Amino acid sequence: SQTKVQLLALAANLGNYFVLDAGVLVSKFGTTAAMAYGCVLACTGYLLLWWSVAYESGELPFWCLAFFCFLYGHGCGCVDNGCTTELMGDFPDNKGNVIGCLKAYYGLASATIAIVYYAIFSPVKTSFLLFLGIYSAVMGVLFVPLVHRTRGKVDEPKDIVSRKFRLLTSGLLAFAILFCVVNILSQLIDELPGRGRVVWIPVLVLVCVGIVGMFQLARTFPGSPQPLDFHLQGNRGGVTLVQPVGRGVQNAPRDTSGVGMLCELDFWLLMLVLTAAQGAGLMFMNNSGQILPALQGHAGKGRVTSYVAVISVFNALGRLAYGNGSEALKGRVSRPAFL
Repeated sequence: SQTKVQLLALAANLGNYFVLDAGVLVSKFGTTAAMAYGCVLACTGYLLLWWSVAYESGELPFWCLAFFCFLYGHGCGCVDNGCTTELMGDFPDNKGNVIGCLKAYYGLASATIAIVYYAIFSPVKTSFLLFLGIYSAVMGVLFVPLVHRTRGKVDEPKDIVSRKFRLLTSGLLAFAILFCVVNILSQLIDELPGRGRVVWIPVLVLVCVGIVGMFQLARTFPGSPQPLDFHLQGNRGGVTLVQPVGRGVQNAPRDTSGVGMLCELDFWLLMLVLTAAQGAGLMFMNNSGQILPALQGHAGKGRVTSYVAVISVFNALGRLAYGNGSEALKGRVSRPAFL
C-alpha cells in the first residue's frame, strides 16, 4: 500500500539523518572509520533487500523490510557524515564550495544510478539491488584506504584551490545537463534496438571517464606557487593559533562536545529550519516515484526511473548553486541567509 511505501522511505530517511553513532566514530577514531562503517551497513542493507526480493518474493514481515531500508539509509548517512567532516577540515577556506560540490554529487546519485540501470540491468530490477550491495562494498574497499592515506589540510594556495573548485563545478554542471537530456529522452532511447543500450553504454563510459578525469584535479597545476609554511604561534584560552608566513593570525573555530551542542539555542534553531525546509523536500522525493503514475495512469509507469532521475538532476543543481553562491558572497551575505 502507499502507506507502507511511505513508511519504508521514512525508515531509510531516519537511518540517513540520525547518525549519532557516526559522529562518535569520527570523534574517537577519525572520519575514515565512519566511512568504512557506512559502507558495511549500506552493503548489508542492499544485499538483504535483494535477498528478500529474489528468494522471499518480498513476503517478509514489514518490519524486516523497514529495517533493511533503515540499514542502507544509515550506511549512506554515515558515509556522508564522514566525508563532510573530512572535507570541511581539508578545505577550511572553501567550505561553501566543498558542501556545494559534495551535495551535488549526492544529488546526482539517483541520476547516475539510473544511467547504470538503463545501460546494464534494464528491465530486470532484482539484480540491480545486488549490484548496489556489491558496489557499496567495492567502493569501501577501494576508496576508504585511499582517503585514509591522503587526508589532511590541502596546502595549495587559495587561488589555485578556488580555480580547481570552479573546474569541478563546471564538470558537475556538464554532467547534470547530460543526465537531464538523456533521461528526458529515455523513452525514445529505449525504443532503439537492445533497449537503447547503443546509447546508454557510451553514456555510462563517458560518466566513468569523467569521474576518473576529476581525479586529475589532485595534481599540482603548472606554475603553481609553493605552499605556505605554517608554524605554531602559541596557545590562547585553550585555542591553538596557527599563522601562515606572510598572513595574519586566524583563530580556530569554536569547538564543543556533542552534549554541549545540544545545550545551545543555535543548534535547535538550526534544526527547526532544517526540519521545515528539508522535510518538505524529502516528502516530495519519497513520493516522486508515485507522482507520475498518479498523474498519467498506467502510461506513466514506464518513465518513473527517468522522472526520478530528472528530479535528482535539479536537486544537484540547487545544491551546487547554493553552496558555491554562499562561498562567492561570503563577507557580503551571511551563510545562514541562504537557508
